[in-house]
Formats: sequence, structure tokens, C-alpha cells
Amino acid sequence: MLRFRHLVLLAILASCGLFGNSSKVYAQTAGPEPGQIPTGPYRIAGRVVNAKGGSPLDRTRVTIMDAKIRQNIQFVITSDDGRFEFHVPAGKFALQGAKRGFITAAYNQHDQFSTAIVTGAGIDAENLTLRLSPNAVLTGRVLDEFGEPVRSAQIIVYRENRFSGISRISRFRGATTDDQGKYEVTPLDEGTYFVSAKATPWYAVHPASAPEGTASATIQVDPALDVSYPITYYGDTSETDSATPIPVRGGDRLEADIHLNPAPALHLLFHVAEGAQVACCLSPTAKTFVRWDGGR
Repeated sequence: MLRFRHLVLLAILASCGLFGNSSKVYAQTAGPEPGQIPTGPYRIAGRVVNAKGGSPLDRTRVTIMDAKIRQNIQFVITSDDGRFEFHVPAGKFALQGAKRGFITAAYNQHDQFSTAIVTGAGIDAENLTLRLSPNAVLTGRVLDEFGEPVRSAQIIVYRENRFSGISRISRFRGATTDDQGKYEVTPLDEGTYFVSAKATPWYAVHPASAPEGTASATIQVDPALDVSYPITYYGDTSETDSATPIPVRGGDRLEADIHLNPAPALHLLFHVAEGAQVACCLSPTAKTFVRWDGGR
């Protein structure tokens, strides 16, 4: 009976393709999971601290990434004293920390550059200090020509990036002013920013078009009311080249007020054939109020 059970077990193993391949199965189960950095004899260890004051940061997610196989990562959560530790093979790794309320950063990061961690015989990678800066906050008010707050103004924050030594400015984040004309934008990474405000005068009145064939093409209104606010940048200018840059560092709480001044509205009136499709594009900095009368 015992011999029979043994033969049945051998038959099951053979039918599953496992018999005769035990070394291959062992290699698969002993190796790291896909996307995981294998365990090794070297340590990457240190502390995560607040860049403002140096206090340890607990419950920070610390991640390492293999420099050669970037999809291979491993992470740990720091202890109460901000310490972390990895056991890895010899190689080169990127080290990054992330915590709520702080700017995610790599080891010794400056702008888009950081320092890699190298492990191997005789290399000390066990006394690292990863510094994270608190989130920065940008606040301010939008005021009209009378010094009164402008509610529901659209705020756009732009960030300057310098990749390969070339400066590019792109939209980063947006906000809307409250009833007191205040806005707040956070979190902001360290860098250089620009801010713009867009709004409509509450008192503005624009002429409506009169039916075609009447004596007057438009109904006239007081020119003092036929105005609009141009998109205005911090520094109280409507010219992008004259916008004032705002340098931001971790933990900063900066204020940038913007004052709006009206300009005469420019009207563009389009007459198109019945059923025709019209597309119109204007510069986002144009000082215009656009009106389209279609269907005629």
C-alpha cells in the first residue's frame, strides 16, 4: 500500500511537469518578485529629517529604485526616529522620500538633479540624511481699480522649468478667489513661479447687436462701462515679459497681490452664412471681449 501511494505521488508530480525540474522550481521561488530589488549583503540606511530645523520625520515613505532596471523598486516606512534601512546587492540606486505636508524629494536633490546611492565593498551607504522641505504656500488678493476685492477671479500659477539649460514656463496649478478676493495655492515645489489673474468687471455693460437691416448696427452704451480686465500678472502688468517672478523655497508662505485695471473692450462681430461652422482663436493675453452673432 505504501509503495502504491508513492507511485501515485510520482505520477501526479510528473503530470504537473514538476518531476525532474525541481532545481528550476527552486530557482523561481527563491528569486525576487518581478519589479522587486533582490535582497543583498549591503545596506542603504539613514534618517529622514525636516530640512527646516532637522527634526526626524516618522512615517515617511522612502523608496529606492534600481538605476539600471528602473521598474525595480523597494520601499519602507520610517520609524519614530525617522530611520530607514534596505538590504540590497551591489549597484546604483535612486533614493526618494515622500510625506504628507512635505515636498517629495530625492537624495541631495537640487532642481531636477540628485545624487545616486552606490553600494558595494568598502562603500559607506549606511549614514545617509534625506532632507524633505515643508510644502510652500502662495497666497494673495485680487483687487480692482478701486482697491475692492474681486471675487471668483481665475488664478493661474505657472512654473519655470530648466531642462537641458532651456527655460520653459508652463501652467502648474490654478485657483479661484473667494468673496474677499483671496486665493491660496499649495503645495508648491521649490522653484520659480509666475501668477496671473483673470476676471470680469462686475459693472461692465457691453453693447448688444441690433437686428440686421436696422439703422444702427449696435446699441450704444457708456464707454466707461464697455470695458474688460486684461489678464494681469503679478507685478500688475498685462505683458508676459514684464511679469515678476516669484522664487519659492520649501516652507515659504508668500503673498502676491494683483491689481486689475480696466481697458476698453474690443468687439469682434462675425457674420456667417446659415449653418456655417466658425472657429475663432485669440491670444490668451488679448484685451478683448468677444461677441459672435452667428446664423446671419
